[in-house]
Amino acid sequence: MSSPNHSQFHHPPLSGPFRTRLIWLSPSLDANSPIQCQIAEAPLAQMPPYEALSYAWDSHEGNATIQCFNGTNQILQVTRNCERALKRLRLVDHPRILWVDAICIDQTSDKDKETQIPLMKDIYTLAQRVVLWIGNENRSTRNLFDQMEAAQYFTVIPTVIPSELLRCCGSCAKSIVHIPSNQNNQILNSEGTGGAHYGFFSRAPFERMWCVQELVLGRQVLVVCGSRSLDWDFLSRGLNEFTRMNKEMGMDAIESRMRPILDRTGLVTRFRGMLHDPSRRHARGPGSLAMCGLSLADVVEMARMRGASVSHDKVYALHGLLGCLGIQLPPPEYRKPIGNVFREMAIASLHVDRNLNLLYLVTGSQSAEASIASWVPDLTDSHPPLVPPIRRYQASGGSQPGFDTGPSQAELVVWAKIIGHVGTTGDAMPRFSMASSPDPTAIPYISAAQSEKAFVILKQWAIIAQGAQATDLRPFSSTLLLDAVMKSALDFPAFQRVFNALHHLLLTAEPREVVVDRAIASNLSYIGDIEGASDQHLEFALQLVASQLAMLIGAVFHEAQQPKALHYWLMLMLRRRKFFLAHLGGLTQMGLGTEGVESGDSIMLVQGLNTPMIARLMGKGNDGYDMWKLLGPAFVYGVMNAELWNEGTGLFPMKLV
Repeated sequence: MSSPNHSQFHHPPLSGPFRTRLIWLSPSLDANSPIQCQIAEAPLAQMPPYEALSYAWDSHEGNATIQCFNGTNQILQVTRNCERALKRLRLVDHPRILWVDAICIDQTSDKDKETQIPLMKDIYTLAQRVVLWIGNENRSTRNLFDQMEAAQYFTVIPTVIPSELLRCCGSCAKSIVHIPSNQNNQILNSEGTGGAHYGFFSRAPFERMWCVQELVLGRQVLVVCGSRSLDWDFLSRGLNEFTRMNKEMGMDAIESRMRPILDRTGLVTRFRGMLHDPSRRHARGPGSLAMCGLSLADVVEMARMRGASVSHDKVYALHGLLGCLGIQLPPPEYRKPIGNVFREMAIASLHVDRNLNLLYLVTGSQSAEASIASWVPDLTDSHPPLVPPIRRYQASGGSQPGFDTGPSQAELVVWAKIIGHVGTTGDAMPRFSMASSPDPTAIPYISAAQSEKAFVILKQWAIIAQGAQATDLRPFSSTLLLDAVMKSALDFPAFQRVFNALHHLLLTAEPREVVVDRAIASNLSYIGDIEGASDQHLEFALQLVASQLAMLIGAVFHEAQQPKALHYWLMLMLRRRKFFLAHLGGLTQMGLGTEGVESGDSIMLVQGLNTPMIARLMGKGNDGYDMWKLLGPAFVYGVMNAELWNEGTGLFPMKLV
């Protein structure tokens, strides 16, 4: 609401291209006095020294006002978090020149936004410094900054592990002898250690889509939290070092729960190295992503997990960054249907990556209102099922991809063969919502009620599997785990005993009787780290892990303890997935697909993809070709290693719509 003494500020149109606006933030000795500033136009070629602010809006509506002098005193609405950032950055004796998106871009004008977004690459690159405002400080963040500045980290004397086992089995051995889970949780949630790191890096700016580009493009990035500040590169290195130390000392619960944070910050660090390392500048271009072990599909997946107040910004917030890499997208246009915006990004991914890996991100749950094609990942789906470990498989025999987007680029044609259809299906594992604690340093967790629901679904799946192949439990175990343990592990008697116990548990126990420790997750995941070990050392390591698992599972039958949580890792791996029986000619196998899979859907092998895909015939198009709806990737036991590929015979052009 306008003050009676001040009119509402309206952004004058910019006088020409390649121009933006800057603010001169007026100084004040009173930290709580209202924000006052001047807004002036500036050409990119002649910008004065300035800093660019990066922050999370926290609200799309302006709920605070600042005073802008533009010949007369006027007011402009901004978010409360923007106001807090400006008060923190305001100097006491002279103006501070800043670029702030909410002020320097007319947020009421799509035309102004469409003009300024292509310039973001230059705006953040030309800035002397990017200031990332995290928010107000608290005791936890103060302790974290104290320890970061002193380069001191929480350490634990690890249990002594034989050096021979460490050399042969690596981190698997460290996970076998470890601090109990309840102590790990206490350490993780203690101030200055994992909980403080998790709470800090889970704040809104790190979840925001625009912040990725802003952090990457800035030559220097200063992270500001309340009265404290640190250089971004130092903060990032400290986070990696903290996690590495805890992993080496056997504190795997901390490392595993920090993994999403590390993935988030690691992507920014890789991009920063690509753009700012002088030795890499000659390699810039669409191929530079691959040189850093990334793909445009990885960027699309990251965009899906980040927040944006406007869905279009899931793509538009990357324009400047991708432009620096020589990847050009169509210019921003907020009136364009969101399905078209996402499709343009998908097409760029197919052509830049030169493969079909983008299709692994399809969930089959695209928003009907948004008219998103079935083969285009829905970037508004921020809690998708986990992407399968595709590098483990070669369902299509390692074949090279072939595809065509056609002249209209509204459809995608791939080469595929039908190998079977979906039979009986179980219920889909639900989207687990992570409960959070009032403690800002606490790690989100899955509630007991959700654990019980998951157990009921797992039990249903086990009954379906028992009816199909009661004499062989390995297909069910392997399918349930998406082959997450290395394939040879299932051949060892120790693991067979554990999986037999797990299967028996699912078929006989009631939900209220289940006790499965979260340590199972880390123990299973480390089996993949020891593929190079000899069979003798591998068998020894597996027996140790299996003994621990068997002891935990045995507690269900012998001690009748009250449940705490079902297998945490398994629940996350299986969220929004559905168990099904796959009818492959005269053979019946077990499979896992996305939540939208139904009986009768077709199971396909697609040239160039490592996993089978599930698709549904939707009828014929005007051109006489069959039209298929893609439902996403699947795991089908006995198919994942080209057993039914037959050198690609029987392929046909499959049109995805």
